[in-house]
Amino acid sequence: MTAPSVLLFIFLLSGIAQGTPCLELYPAPNTPEVCPKLELKFEDAPLLDPHFEKNRWPCIVKGGLWAKRQAQSTLPDHAKVLIPELKRWFVIEGLPQELAWVAEVESMLNTNAVSGSGARGLFQFKREAARRFGLLKEADDFRAEPEKSAKAAARYLAKLYAQFSDWTLAVAAYNAGEGCVGRLLKKHETSEYEAIAPYLPPQTQVYVIKVMTTLALRENTQLSALPSPTIPTINPIGN
Repeated sequence: MTAPSVLLFIFLLSGIAQGTPCLELYPAPNTPEVCPKLELKFEDAPLLDPHFEKNRWPCIVKGGLWAKRQAQSTLPDHAKVLIPELKRWFVIEGLPQELAWVAEVESMLNTNAVSGSGARGLFQFKREAARRFGLLKEADDFRAEPEKSAKAAARYLAKLYAQFSDWTLAVAAYNAGEGCVGRLLKKHETSEYEAIAPYLPPQTQVYVIKVMTTLALRENTQLSALPSPTIPTINPIGN
C-alpha cells in the first residue's frame, strides 16, 4: 500500500467501534445509493489524480461504512459451525483459511443467496464460472452446497493468485473477472493494484475494500499479509 492508502485504511478501521449511521448493504427498492464524499486532506502527499479522487475515494468510504455496519452486527448462529468448515476446505485446497470470509462479503453467509444476475450460493458463482469449476453439471446445480462451493471458490482464487501473484489483484479479479484486471494491468504497464484501482468498476473497488475490512474485523489480519497458496492435498474437480 502507498502511504495515503495505509493512512486511509487505518482511518476507516479506527471508526469501526463508533455507532455512526452507515449505508445499507442492500438499499431498499427504488432508493438510490448515496456515496458520501471523503472529508480528508493529506498535506504531505496530496492526491492529484482527479479520476482517483472523484471515483475511488467515495467507494472506499462506502466500504468502510459497510465494515462499521458489520462490526456492530452479530454473525448468524450457523456461522459458528459454517466458518470452521469453510476454513477447513480452504486449507485442504492449499489456501489461507482466512479467505473463507469472502463468503460473508459475497452472500452474508447465506447458502441459498441468489443475486439479480443469477449468481448463487455462499460464494456467488454465476453459471459460466460454476461450469468451469464443476458446480454446474447438466441438471445438477451444486452452488448451494457449502463444501463444493467452498472448494470451487478456493480453486478459483488459487488460479487467480497464480495469474497475478497478489491477493488484492486476485480478489479484484474474483469480482470483476481476470480479463478485466489483466487488461488494465497491461494497459497501465503495472503489476500493482493501486495503479489500476481507479479504473476498476466501482462495485469492484468497494468489493476489495469489503474483503480487506472483513479480514481485519474477523481475523485481525491484512489481505496483503496472507501467505501464497500451497500445493493442495485434495483437488479433484467436482468432488
